[in-house]
Amino acid sequence: MRLPAASRRLARPSRRRLRHAAIALLRQLGEDCRAKFGIIVAACKKVVAICKSVIVRSIVGGPDDDIEVDEQWTRAVDSAVERASTAVTGPIIGRDRSVLSSARAMRYDRRYRGLRCGDPVGFLAGGNTVVQRECFLAAGGFPTDGPGADNGLVERLEARPQFCWGLAVGHRNDRGVFAATTAAFKSGWHDALRGRGVGSTATDLTHIDTVLPSLLNLLLLSVRATGWGAGRLRRGVS
Repeated sequence: MRLPAASRRLARPSRRRLRHAAIALLRQLGEDCRAKFGIIVAACKKVVAICKSVIVRSIVGGPDDDIEVDEQWTRAVDSAVERASTAVTGPIIGRDRSVLSSARAMRYDRRYRGLRCGDPVGFLAGGNTVVQRECFLAAGGFPTDGPGADNGLVERLEARPQFCWGLAVGHRNDRGVFAATTAAFKSGWHDALRGRGVGSTATDLTHIDTVLPSLLNLLLLSVRATGWGAGRLRRGVS
């Protein structure tokens, strides 16, 4: 049934009504957005304020986003930074259990063996390091964003970092076989480009529990050596 023309005009809203309705809807949406996102904006401003307060402080920290720390870590930072002339680093303790995690823990244990608090070291654990801001800026920051960038920073600092057992943090060591082999190759590559040696690894074949982690460390060392050799070819060194 076809409606009369007058009835059709009443049933169909005019363009002006549609425009006013659309404007009213957009205004309401805008008010709702401001109300809902006001909290987010305020939170973002708070984060920016916190970042600014950290930047203007005298230290630069580089903890990973997946580490576990406690109140002891913050207290250790306060005391260790006062003693350290350039930077301070601490041990990383694996919180997971696997062959890959055990292999990485063996390498860390070998690195930390015999160290005492305050001893100068030739390494930095990038995920657990605090550097004096002036020293960090004077060194020009990290030399690269690849593997070994934390240890590359050591070579730029005026004095060697100090080790502190109180800066211990928990960490998930197992990132998968692909990630481990890729990191080993890239680490050897970057070491070769910097003119450093291929290094060594940690093995312990005296206990049944350490045989597989030791064999895995030998495999990763061979991958690292492959990357190191490729890096030397890249530098043109025979």
